[in-house]
Amino acid sequence: MFTDLIISYSYWLLLLAAVAGLAYAALLYYKNNANKLSVFWTMVLFVLRFISVFILLLLLLSPYVKTKKKYTEKPIVVMGMDNSRSMMLGKDSLFNKQTFSGQWRKLMETLGEKYQVEPYLFGEAVKKSASPDYKDELSDYSQFIKYVSEEYNGMNLGTVIMAGDGIYNAGVEPVFAASGFSVPFFTVALGDTSSVADAKITDVRYNSLVYKDNVFPVEVNISAEMLKGVDAQLLISAFGKSQYKKEITVTNDHFNTSYRFNLQAGETGKHRIEIRLNLQEEELNKYNNVTNIFIDVFNNAQKILILANSPHPDISAINQALASVTNYETEVVYLKDGHTINVQDFDLVILHQVPSISQPSDYLINELMNKDVPILFVLGKQSSLPRFNQAFKGVNVLTSIGKFEEARADINPLFPRFSFDPEFSAQLENLPPVIVPTGNYVLAENASVFAYQKISNISTDFPLVVFYDNQSTKTGALLGEGIWLWRMHDYVNNGNFEAFDSFLNKSVQYLVAKKDKRFFRVTGKNEYRNTENIILQAELYNDSYEAVTTAEVSLKLTDEENRQFNYLFSPEGDIYILDLKHLPIGVYRYLAQTQLGTKKYETRGEFIVSGQSFESKRLKADHRALFGLAEAGNGQMLYPDELAKLAQLLTKSNLLKKRIYFEEKLSGLNTMPWVILLVLFLLSLEWFLRKYFGSY
Repeated sequence: MFTDLIISYSYWLLLLAAVAGLAYAALLYYKNNANKLSVFWTMVLFVLRFISVFILLLLLLSPYVKTKKKYTEKPIVVMGMDNSRSMMLGKDSLFNKQTFSGQWRKLMETLGEKYQVEPYLFGEAVKKSASPDYKDELSDYSQFIKYVSEEYNGMNLGTVIMAGDGIYNAGVEPVFAASGFSVPFFTVALGDTSSVADAKITDVRYNSLVYKDNVFPVEVNISAEMLKGVDAQLLISAFGKSQYKKEITVTNDHFNTSYRFNLQAGETGKHRIEIRLNLQEEELNKYNNVTNIFIDVFNNAQKILILANSPHPDISAINQALASVTNYETEVVYLKDGHTINVQDFDLVILHQVPSISQPSDYLINELMNKDVPILFVLGKQSSLPRFNQAFKGVNVLTSIGKFEEARADINPLFPRFSFDPEFSAQLENLPPVIVPTGNYVLAENASVFAYQKISNISTDFPLVVFYDNQSTKTGALLGEGIWLWRMHDYVNNGNFEAFDSFLNKSVQYLVAKKDKRFFRVTGKNEYRNTENIILQAELYNDSYEAVTTAEVSLKLTDEENRQFNYLFSPEGDIYILDLKHLPIGVYRYLAQTQLGTKKYETRGEFIVSGQSFESKRLKADHRALFGLAEAGNGQMLYPDELAKLAQLLTKSNLLKKRIYFEEKLSGLNTMPWVILLVLFLLSLEWFLRKYFGSY
C-alpha cells in the first residue's frame, strides 16, 4: 500500500503551520519563569505541544491521503457440465454418472489450487452447481456460452471447459454462439458416436386447430438406423380409438420416410393424438418410438370482414397474416362493388380507409357500432378524418386536410392490453415507415397505445396503433397506410413473417375476445409441460363486482380415463390459487364450483399436459460440435481418459495469467478517527505530565 499526502492549498503553508507550531510551543516553554520542570521534560512537553498544534493547523488545510492498494486477481476457469437427459439414455450412462463425475470433481479440486474455479450446469437453464442430476429436457449450449460471456465480461476469465455429448436441441449452433468469444474453449467429449440400431419418430406435422367433423392431415416422419429388413407398425390413436395403422418394412440401414394420414375431428375441445412405432426388434432407446400431439377442435371459425374503400396492397398483407390462423375466416369486400353486408354475420370488421372522402358510409358504421361489432380502422390518404374522429372514440386527429408524413413504429413497452414478444417489438421498429396524417393527436381517457410514431428518428407521443375499450365493445385504429411494406421487409430482414403476423393476429385476437363479465371464473394456461407445476387461479365477485375470498371454491378434475380428483382452492390476496403440482401427460377437464350467499356458480375448462422429450429423440453423440468449439476458441477437445492432463495443459499453454491492478483511494485526514484521537492523546499526555510534575 502506497500513501501520499495531498492538501487543497500551497505546500508552502505546511512550513507556515510548522513555524506556528514551534512559535506556540516556544511561547509556553522557552525561558518561561513559571516552568519548574527539568530541561528533558521541558523538551518532551515542547515536542508534544508542537506536534499537537501542527496537526490541528494541518487539518485546516483540508489534507487528503491518497492510498494505492495492490490487488492480485486469480484467473477464472468456468467449468460447464451438460445436465440434460441424453447423458443418461446412452450406453455410457453409468460411466457418466459415476466414473466421470468423480473425474470432473477431481479436476475442479486440482484447478482450484491455482485458479478461481466456477462450476455450472447447463441444459434447459444455466445454474451454478457442481452436482448434475441429468434431468433437463433440453440441451442449449449457446445459452451457456452467452451467459458466461455476459456474466464474466471485464473479469479475468482465463478459459471455459465444457463437458457434454455435443447434442443440442435448443438455441443456436454452439460454434456460431462462441464466434465473438475471446477466451479459449476446452471441451470434453462424452457419449457414444457409433451408430446403433434405432427406429424413431423424427417429426410430426399437423394443424393444432381444426373444426368439428372436418378431415385434417397428419404427416409422420420416421427414420431407422441399422435395421434393414425389420418390419414395423405405425399406429395412430385419436378421439378414443385406434384409427389408423400402417405396416412398414425397413428397406436399408439409413431408412427415412414420411406417411400422411387423414383424420376426422371428433367432438369440440382439446384432444390428444398418440403416435406409436412398434418394432419386432429390440432397441436400446424406446423413448423416441412414441410421441403425442394435441389439437383443439372448434365448432366454427371466427368470421372477419375486410371492408375497403378500394384495392390496396395493405389488404393483401392483412389477409395473408390472418390466413396464418386456422380459426379465422376472412372475406374481402370493396364498397364500390355495392355488396349488401349483414354486419351481425361477422366477429370483427376491418375498415381499410373507410369512412373515405368519396364514400362516407355513415349508415354502415353506425350499424356496426349499434350492433357492438368490434372494428379495426386503418387510415390512409383516402380516409375522411372528420368522419373517422366521429366514429372512433380512442383518438382525435387534428390535421390540415391532405398533409401526410412518414413515421416508424415506436413500440410502447408498457402496453397493457396483450403481451407482445420483445424480439418482435425490436423487429417491428426496424421496418419501413408508414404514411400518417400530419397534425396533432388527442388521446381519449380509456385509450391504450400499442405503438407511437417515430418521425425523422425522433420519438413522439403521437399514437400509431391505438385501442379503445368502452362498456360495450372494443375498437382499434392503425393510423397509417403502407403496412404491406412491413410484411415484405419482415421476411427480407428475418426470413419469415412472424413479427408482422404476430402483431396483427394479437390485435385481432384482442378485439374479437368477448368481455368476461362473469362473477366467477377460473384461469390458467392452455398447455403445461409435465415438468412444471400446474397452477390455476379463480376469481369470485359479488353483485357490486368486488373481489370476494371468503367462500369455499372446489375443483373436480377429470383425466382421459374419466378418473376424478377433488381439490380446494386457497385464498391469496384478492384471488384463489390451486397448485396441482405435476400431472401425467394428457388432456384434463375440470369443473369448479362455489357458492356466495344463495347464489351458486360453476365454470368448466380444460388444459393439456404435454411432455414430448427432445432429449430421447437423438442419442448419438455429436463430437463435431465440441471439436468446432475447441478449434474456434484456440483450445482443444479431449476425451474422458485425457482429462487428468488438462491441468498440465493449461499450465504449459501459459493461457491463464494473474491480473494485477491498483486501486487508488482519497480519504480526508479530518475524517479519520485515529487523527483526532492522536491529537487528544498528545494534549492529554502533555496535561498529565505537567500536573504530575507540579508545573503550572
